[in-house]
Amino acid sequence: PVEFFMLNDYKQNLLINTIGNALKRLTETQQASIVKINKAMIFDKYLLAEERKYDGLMELQSEGEMTADEIEVRSEIFEARLDYLRTINEDDRIYKDAYYLVVYDKDKEQLEITTDGMLSALRTSSTPISAHTLQAQELTVFLKANYGKDFDEREIEIVPLSEQVKWATPDKVEFKMGKTIIDGKPYKNFVITDYPITVGNGWGYNLFSLDRTKVVVNIKPVPRLKAEKQIDRALIEMESQSSYSLKSSKQIEYQTHIGTLRELLGDIKNANEDLYDVNIHIVCEESAKKEVRATLKQNGFRYSEMFGRQVDEFVSNNISKIDKVKDAVRGIHTSSLAGMFPFISNALQDESGFYLGYNSLPVFVDFYKRDSVRVNSNIVVVGKSGSGKSFATKTLL
Repeated sequence: PVEFFMLNDYKQNLLINTIGNALKRLTETQQASIVKINKAMIFDKYLLAEERKYDGLMELQSEGEMTADEIEVRSEIFEARLDYLRTINEDDRIYKDAYYLVVYDKDKEQLEITTDGMLSALRTSSTPISAHTLQAQELTVFLKANYGKDFDEREIEIVPLSEQVKWATPDKVEFKMGKTIIDGKPYKNFVITDYPITVGNGWGYNLFSLDRTKVVVNIKPVPRLKAEKQIDRALIEMESQSSYSLKSSKQIEYQTHIGTLRELLGDIKNANEDLYDVNIHIVCEESAKKEVRATLKQNGFRYSEMFGRQVDEFVSNNISKIDKVKDAVRGIHTSSLAGMFPFISNALQDESGFYLGYNSLPVFVDFYKRDSVRVNSNIVVVGKSGSGKSFATKTLL
């Protein structure tokens, strides 16, 4: 997780460059998608860790290091924590955004070269980003999560290998005029058709952070010579429109576009930037459609709800290199594409962490973990009177 907006511009740009360097590994014959899905969190490991801690207490009692009274007091705290974890693990599920980079190629060997290079670019950067390649059951769960979140991924453990494709795909898909129904649940589809003239770092976060949504960004590299010709044509068109327009507002808009295109053409000629054909698709549960519309309008995006084209949209936002919505494709260069940087979270969930409490998601902290940010185990507990500082500290102890 990265608290991106708490970083200064310099550190934000380093992270954006890390993503940009990974995207530049794509060859002209390959395509890619950045995919965000909602997945139910699994807390089996945390429950097991809590039970082991309790077993450790019982050993201390048997060795005479703790009295029965001391164990009883601690047991209440353990039991309350375990009850909460059992509830969110089975009944009251908690959903977390998960991010994936999917790469498509006809050549398996070249595909592996590219993905290995991407992993290296992400991991070995001065601002590394955690990533790994999906294998076997993890890949099957990812495919199933593209069609909805109402399933328990632990089911895959008992599904025979011959049945896993069937398990991962919907039983029934229906297409209506303005929505798609997958296994009885309705979904609305949106495609971004126009973008704001200027955007800041992390401009994609507001789209990707939408609740109850899947977001797919389809990316296709444009050959350098073709990219230069496209920009040349766009410049000629803009300059022509600017010369005929009498409105000051339009003149300003055209001149902004012309300046940006000239700068981009220079970067492409100097091999600092690549150009990509980009399409952004948003799939939301029908109950979230008003929130999606409001967020897109507030952030200056125009969109289509694909009335009468639900089949095209279903194909385009699924995991394949096929994108049928050609009229919404927009050319975006490397730094702007990487600048969407949607991988933003305040989640703190160390694998062997101690359940501390809850912010947007449950918090698990391993006080002994060390990395470039966490260099010691010192703790500061801050809060107003009566907010629970003493209880929290004693719970930790």
